[in-house]
Amino acid sequence: MATAIRTVHRFTILLAAVSEITDAMEDAVWRAGCDDALLCRRAGQVSLRFDRAAETLGEALGTAVNDVGRAGFAVVRVHVVEGDATAD
Repeated sequence: MATAIRTVHRFTILLAAVSEITDAMEDAVWRAGCDDALLCRRAGQVSLRFDRAAETLGEALGTAVNDVGRAGFAVVRVHVVEGDATAD
């Protein structure tokens, strides 16, 4: 049986209608499975910077967007860091 190669994909998800980072927010995103992301605030906008391991970029993005939704937040935009993936 062949083993799937997982790659670490780097991307940022901007959150809708969130301008401050709170302890409750940190707990919610961590519990929802975003323990591979860093919460950031810049120019009044909060985002999550991910280093997510997955077989494909699509899988990484899909699971991250689902996790963000499960944490109770909506996604405004996704920014993929091109050419910055590493094998896991």
